[in-house]
Amino acid sequence: MTNPSLLLSEDADLLLAGVERDHEYPHYSQATFRRKLRLANRRERLSEMQIEPLSEATIYLQRIELGRIICQAGLTRRQTEVFCARADGDSWVDIGRRHGHTKQGAYQIFKQAIKKIERARKNNPFRDLYQVYREEVRRFSPRRMGR
Repeated sequence: MTNPSLLLSEDADLLLAGVERDHEYPHYSQATFRRKLRLANRRERLSEMQIEPLSEATIYLQRIELGRIICQAGLTRRQTEVFCARADGDSWVDIGRRHGHTKQGAYQIFKQAIKKIERARKNNPFRDLYQVYREEVRRFSPRRMGR
């Protein structure tokens, strides 16, 4: 019995053989498909890599840093509400309905809040302190020291 996907592939090749290809946009070329397949395989391998779980201390430092950055960002009351609602997992429609505007309006307010938070993060002298802590702990962990 033949593979159905093989038959489908042969049918697609026959259909595309009669179509003149635009060499400026070769969306259906074999090289493009091979490249996309390589990228997908690479992404899959990266996602399968084990990621070390964060320690309680690292999570604590990360939360403290995020809280300070949000306070320093100077968000308006509305931006804070929209940002917190989105962080809690609410949809744009729910956020917009709750605050009296459209989902696009909620998204725009969120984008403004993110810009302010990013600016505050760049100006934070203790930025990424939790990552430094994590690296130092890993560097001197008993496993790595052979103990």
